This record gives sequence, structure tokens and C-alpha cells, in this order.
Amino acid sequence: MKLNFLFLWMLLGLIEGQLWGQTAPELLQQAQNSLENKNYGQAKTLFLNAYQAFADAGDVKQAIEAGTEVTTLYYRENLYNDAFEFCRQMTQYLITEEQKQQRQFYTQRFQITRERLRMYIKLRNPQQAEGQLNALEAIKNQTGDGSLTYDWLTAQAEFYYTFGQKREGDAAFQKLIEAAKSQKNYAAVNERYENLIDVARFGNNTALMEQACKGLMNWNDSVKQLTAKDELGALQQKYDESIQLIEEKESSLSTRQYIIFALLVVVAGLAIVLVLGGLMLARLTLGNRKLKQIIETSKAHSEQQAAFIQHIAEQMEPTLEKVTVLSRQAQPEVREPIEGRVEALRTFAAHIQELSALESSLTTPFESKPLNVSKLGKKLVENFKDHLKPGVELLTDLPSIEIKSNAEQLENLLSYLLYGAAQHTEEGHIRLEFKRKGAHVCQFLITDTGCGIPEELKESIFTPFASTHDLMKGDGLGLPICALIATKLNGELSLDTAYKKGCRFVLVLHI
Repeated sequence: MKLNFLFLWMLLGLIEGQLWGQTAPELLQQAQNSLENKNYGQAKTLFLNAYQAFADAGDVKQAIEAGTEVTTLYYRENLYNDAFEFCRQMTQYLITEEQKQQRQFYTQRFQITRERLRMYIKLRNPQQAEGQLNALEAIKNQTGDGSLTYDWLTAQAEFYYTFGQKREGDAAFQKLIEAAKSQKNYAAVNERYENLIDVARFGNNTALMEQACKGLMNWNDSVKQLTAKDELGALQQKYDESIQLIEEKESSLSTRQYIIFALLVVVAGLAIVLVLGGLMLARLTLGNRKLKQIIETSKAHSEQQAAFIQHIAEQMEPTLEKVTVLSRQAQPEVREPIEGRVEALRTFAAHIQELSALESSLTTPFESKPLNVSKLGKKLVENFKDHLKPGVELLTDLPSIEIKSNAEQLENLLSYLLYGAAQHTEEGHIRLEFKRKGAHVCQFLITDTGCGIPEELKESIFTPFASTHDLMKGDGLGLPICALIATKLNGELSLDTAYKKGCRFVLVLHI
């Protein structure tokens, strides 16, 4: 009897909407207005009409959106039998449309299952709720693209918090926050917290309301710092953190202080080799102290920071030149290591200046012009064929098409990656490929069969000064510089951690 009444109500609503000459979007807008005005009875009728109109038109997405609103309004009035029955009807409609359109509507299946989960949560039925939670996870996994991850983690948190599993709820929300941070999608976290608050308010769930409000306040406090970091840019944020660390803890070195420390260590090493270098080291130490004062007084000025780093290099140059001259008077076995370290220090200083210049201009992209991918590849092959070790082959898959980018900077970036691959590949091959991923997105892939990157270093290879380096073996700034160049090319550089037969870097460009 109740089912017949439901069908009659939907039919009358549809006829009424047609008599009024209203379209499905108009019905949906009226329903949303009624819901905002808390006229729940009228809203339910209008959502039912909108659902049927969208369903008849084959608009699955809009139909399920309207249908889930109907379900929510049913169980708001404790009409759970009607709500569950309507979910069953929507599921049957979805199966019919999937067969008709020969495609799977994972998002809509997720929405309907989510409504069932919320009803069981409100009914305080943990066994049935857990069954729906497992069904949600299965649907999420079927999509294969991670598009439902946010909603899945939110549903987990609702379930765990409601049934007193605070630790599991915190873990689910922490995963959601970390995912949002990595994508800089801070609004998504706010939306999920607000959804939790709405669910708690709707279900009169005091424990969930308290947990959600507390989490939202803590998140709002932390998101201010994250938003400020994005607005100021990576370089400015590093500078501010350096100053803060200097003020809070003298023993903790900031990134810019680390530069000074690295210079002192290198110069100290030269001084040990040359007894006469003691005086030079003292002068350099005094100079570095003055430079530290310049850092502390140039807060929030990235231009002054770049000038400061350049000043370091200029002040070091006379000292390095003098060390070079003195080393020429020594025996060859002493002179060669000294000259090698001096050259390594010069390279390090140049990389620091380049890193600083790129960071300070990060918001200004490189000028782009049309370039031919195949011609660029031929030039790279010609430049690097002599760097390959015996038995290593350089392969390319670069079509003769044009893209718009900065040829010089793109060549610099790919050259560095190819040179690194050549250094660490003893046998096999190095492959340079180009793939178009869309009308305005493309990829360059540099793959080798070398020794690969140790697991403990993979997370920090694009972070400057993440660890201490022997400058004779490299300063570790090449990949951070490449990552900044990629950003200014309107792209991203990443390491393919799933590739295990060597090393693969992926450069994505938005052209």
C-alpha cells in the first residue's frame, strides 16, 4: 500500500510539473529554495518531481542528486521504510541505465550506498552500517582513479566517530587532510568537516558533533599557515621559517643558515689542507657573520635575499682565487685535490644563486615559443652520445610535432636528467620519450636501467639541503633546480616510484 502511494505521489508530481510547464532544472531549483526555507514537505514533492523528470530524460547524474535529497527528507521524518524503498528504486533505475548506456555509474552507486550508510548510522545499527561501509570501499576501488577517495574517507570518519572508534576516525580524517594538503585543496577538508557537523546535527549525535567542531577549529588554525605559504611562494615561506627558527631555537639551523654552514665547512676543509688558509678562513667567518646579520634584517624581502646570496659568491671569489694561486705552488698530489674542491665550491655557489633566482621569480613563468619535439631530441642525443658508458644505448621516441614551451630551459632540464642517467647506468639503455596526454598536456619520460634511487632518499630528492653532501660528489641541488625550472615551464617534475628496474623521471607540461 505504501509503495503504491509512493508511485502515485511521484506520478502526480510529474503530471503537476508538466502541467505547470516546468523543466527538470526549474523543479530542482524550486526544491532547493523550499529546502533553504525549511519547507520540507514541499521540497520533498519537488525533488520527487525533479528526480522523475531527470530519470525520464536519461540524466542519471541529476536524477540521483535529486533522489538522494528525497531519501534524506524521508528519514529526516523517520520514514525509514520509504527511504530504503526509494534507494532500492534508484538502484534499479541505475542498473537499467547502465545496461542501456553501456557504462558504469560508480559515483551515483556511491551516493545511493552512502545514503543507506547514513540511515543505518542514524538507526545506530553498526553491523548493517559496516556492511554499507564495505560496499562503499568496493565501489571506490572499482573506479580505479581515486575520484571517490575524499567521500570514502569522510564516510569512514562518520562511521568510526558515531560508533565510538575515535582513533580510527582520526586516522581516516588524517588521511583526508594529507591528501588535501598534497593537492593544496584545503576547501575540501573544510567541506568534509562541515558535512560531519551537518550529519551530527541531523542525527543528534553529540559525540560526533564535538569531535567534528574540535577538528574544524584545529584545521582552520593550521590552514591559515598553509594558505599563507601558497600565497607567498615557496621561496618566501622558506625565508620566513628560517627567521622563525633562528628566533625560537638557536641550535636549529634554517635553510639559509645551512648555506653559510656549508660554505664554512668547505672553506675549513681547504684551510686544513693549506696551513696558510687559516687567515682566509677567519676572514670568511667574519664575512659570514655579517651576512647572517643581513639575513635577520631583510625579513619578507625576497629580492634582498637573492642579492644577499649573490654577495656571498662575490665575497668568496677573491678567497677562492687566492687559494687557487697558493695551491699552484704546492706539489701535484696536493694541488689537484685543492683545485677540485675549489671548483666544487664555485659550482655550489653558482647552484645556490640559480636556486635563489628561480625561487624568487617562481610566479613569473618562462617565455614560451613553438618548438619541434623531434629536433629538440636530436640535439640532446648529439650532445649526450659521448657521455654514455660502453654497452649503454640511448633510445628516443620523439614525434615530429610542435609544442609551445621555452626551448632553452626545457633543454637544460632534460640535459641534466639525461646526464644523471648516464652517470648511474652501467649497462642496458636510457630512453627519452614524449607522450601527449591531452589537448594541452604532454609528458617527457626519462627512463634508465641503472642502479635507481635508494628508498630512503626518494621523498627528499627535490628538496634542497635535505641532507649533507660531499661537494666533490655533487651538491644535491640539481634536482631541486630542475623541479623549479619545471614549475616555471608551467609543469611538474616527479619520480615514478612504481618503476623498479632503474629510475624514471616524469616531466608533465601544461602547454
